[in-house]
Amino acid sequence: MILSLIVMYGPSGSVFAQSLFKCGNAYQDRPCENGKLETIKGISTSSREAESGAADAACSRRGNDAQKIVWQREGGLTLEQALSQASNSARRNLIEEVYGERGTAAQVRSRIENECIAEKERQARYAALIEASKPLKGTADSQPVDNRIQPKAVPTNVSASGADIRQRTGGKNPACADLSMKIEEIKSLQRTGGDARTMEGYSRKLKETQQLMQQIGCA
Repeated sequence: MILSLIVMYGPSGSVFAQSLFKCGNAYQDRPCENGKLETIKGISTSSREAESGAADAACSRRGNDAQKIVWQREGGLTLEQALSQASNSARRNLIEEVYGERGTAAQVRSRIENECIAEKERQARYAALIEASKPLKGTADSQPVDNRIQPKAVPTNVSASGADIRQRTGGKNPACADLSMKIEEIKSLQRTGGDARTMEGYSRKLKETQQLMQQIGCA
């Protein structure tokens, strides 16, 4: 069984997908040794492509907003003035992030947009992994049961935990590597320094990422 986790757009605009293979009762990131593949219904690649396109559009808007904020900063608008004009918390967070960035308006826009896309891809992979760990409808009742040899039934209405995901994916959670890289990026930014607001933002991002790693069972 192949589970397509997410359709993503590479730098050149090409489309690629990350897959999980179900081999027996386990999930892994490589084909089964016996070469057997089961068919899975209900996974729509077109819907994933639509979600990816929507994510790109949202990140593009965020990049445009970041560029305009840089222009305001270059025009002499202080951080306090910019924050006072913000209409919501999301806008204030973006202003603080942009004012903590160095470089031209185009460079800041590119970084903000790329970070946005990478974050949405990580979230989508995590969501797809959780979905892949859920039991498929009909699989438990579609096979005849011999009570003499079958082990006790395991409840299937329990939400997937980090340990369950590790077991089903052969101990390899694709999201863990991405989150580890994110943590290293944040720590690198912390080492570069910044004002109090910027450092506070880095600390908040680091804590949120570490908590997410614990939730999905990363070691």
